[in-house]
Amino acid sequence: MNPSDRPLIESVFAGGGEMAARMRELDWSATPLGPVEQWPQALRTIVRVVVASGYPMAICWGPDYVLLYNEAYRPIAGTRHPWALGRSAREVYPEAWDFIGTMYESAMARGQTVNYLSDALVPLTRNNYLEEVYIAFSASPIWDDNGLVGDSNFVVLYLSAEL
Repeated sequence: MNPSDRPLIESVFAGGGEMAARMRELDWSATPLGPVEQWPQALRTIVRVVVASGYPMAICWGPDYVLLYNEAYRPIAGTRHPWALGRSAREVYPEAWDFIGTMYESAMARGQTVNYLSDALVPLTRNNYLEEVYIAFSASPIWDDNGLVGDSNFVVLYLSAEL
């Protein structure tokens, strides 16, 4: 990382806690998102919101659904944390992708939030075994810098969940 990029990194991943620190230290250029200085402003902004939130939240950005998540989301990632940070949600949650991916694609196609689901049964491997996890979540588009819901380069969604 170029030392001149440090103020941007500190700004985008502001705050205390493990996740903000991990995000500041991650080599984002080695992920499909690329260097933080090349991220769209919309992504930088929503990352600030998610990192600061006390509610479990994750962002799945781009055609690879690159996963960024906050401190409160860590129990949902379970033993996949911290490995999951910066990886494709498809890769992180293959056992639940049929359900989660369908919601994401629906939100993208409609350009609006998929209805909030309460107590949805989602099979997740959080603690090295497949669990029946009941979560509440919604999938909403994040509009890019041009006011669009994604384009050929970005699928822009976030997932918020609670246990």
